[in-house]
Formats: sequence, C-alpha cells, structure tokens
Amino acid sequence: MKVLTQEQVDSYRYNGFLFPIPALAPDEIATCLDGLARLEAELGSPVADAHVKWRSHAYAHRPGSTR
Repeated sequence: MKVLTQEQVDSYRYNGFLFPIPALAPDEIATCLDGLARLEAELGSPVADAHVKWRSHAYAHRPGSTR
C-alpha cells in the first residue's frame, strides 16, 4: 500500500519534513471548527485570549460538555 506520492517523498528528501499531512476529512474539520466557534462564543473571546484554564484541556472544563 502506497501512502505518500512521489512528490511528497521528493519534498521530504529535499526539505527534511513533510507538511501538511492530511489527518482529517473535510467534514471532520468542519465539525471541529464548529465546536471551536461555539467554545469561543461561550468564552466571549478567542481561546488564545481566554483564561489559562481554557487554553489547557478546554474539553475537560467546558460547561455543558458531554465528553
């Protein structure tokens, strides 16, 4: 089973790294971004500007979280 294209292999050999590597399907990305948007709406700011507890393991602290 071939995972990388020849272009990706050549890029890795030339640059020493490969980026980006697709990890999520487009619908999974949309789900994650929707969740982030909801969290930031609840916080009233981007996560990066929120209290430190929201920048670390926010999934564990979010009120109403079901996971």
